[in-house]
Order: sequence, then C-alpha cells, then structure tokens
Amino acid sequence: MKRLSHWFTHFTHFRNVRHRNGTFSLNFRFNHQLAHVQHMYPAPVNELSFNLLGSHDTPRVLTYAEEHKPTAKLMYLFQMSYEGTPCIYYGDEIGMTSGEDPGCRKCMVWEENEQDLEMFAFLQSVISLHKTEPAFGSWESFQFVDYGEELLAYVKRSDEQTLLFFINPSQQSKKAEVSVKKLLKRP
Repeated sequence: MKRLSHWFTHFTHFRNVRHRNGTFSLNFRFNHQLAHVQHMYPAPVNELSFNLLGSHDTPRVLTYAEEHKPTAKLMYLFQMSYEGTPCIYYGDEIGMTSGEDPGCRKCMVWEENEQDLEMFAFLQSVISLHKTEPAFGSWESFQFVDYGEELLAYVKRSDEQTLLFFINPSQQSKKAEVSVKKLLKRP
C-alpha cells in the first residue's frame, strides 16, 4: 500500500510543526525518526505536542491518501493513539479533498448530502476511544514494538490497561505472534 508508506514518510513534520518528515516506509525508519523527534523534547512537551495531519498549508488528508479511505483511517488511528494533542483540520472529518494552498482553504461543505458521513462516524468512534480508554489517550506511555519491517506495532500503557496496536500498510494479510508476558512487561 504505497499511499500509507508515502504518508509515513511525512508524518513527523506535522507533529508540533515537525511531523511530516518521519518515514512510514515502514517500521525501522519511521520508528527511528519519531523516536528522534520524541527525544528532542522533554516528556511533558511531547505529551502536549500539537499533532495534525492536515492544515491550511497542506493537501487535505483524503487527498494525500489518494482518496483511499482505508489509508486515511489508518492515519487517523495513529494520530489519535499517538502521544500529544491530536487536531483535525476543518472539513477533513467529513472527507473534504483538495491539494496545496489555496485549495486546502476552500469553504466548509455544510450540505450533509455532500459529506462523507461514514468517515465522520469513524472519526467520532476513534475520538471516543481517545477520550474514554485510559491507555488510548495522549497522556499514556507510548513504545514501538519490533514486529519486523512489514508491520508498524506499538504499545500504549496506562495503570488500568495495555493496548497493542498493529498497522499493516500493505494489501496483504499479515500474522504476528504476541507474547502477553512480554507485552505486559514495563520498559
């Protein structure tokens, strides 16, 4: 899935204005570049960093994903489960599209019949998880887990729960063995 790999190449530039230069070409480079950004700042700064995927200076998320909704959804899942404060640029939640400035600044689509309500419902559900699940939110421990070059895996931990995320940027199904003992072990 070239779209998602290409996006991860740019994600770290958007993290507190540095997020889209990471690499989602998958794991090692993306993990390394995000770890580099994380170590540039103290933990309290990272926990509050302003994380966005689209803005008035960039193509819309769905446009960036070449209008491939599953890719856009994985981008949002990562954004909402990563540390920091996720921000959604107006209209991206309803699937607005457009390229570089000034197109990305076009007016909000208010007509419900022109909105992608399925994308809106997906984002509502991911935002709800971000707000209600202790380990899913911004304030909790974040750690990449090595599952090879073909899967992006990371763990989010809170006092109440441990969540393991897998993001598969390819079109093929992947298998991964999970050691619960290893997963529950704190770094």
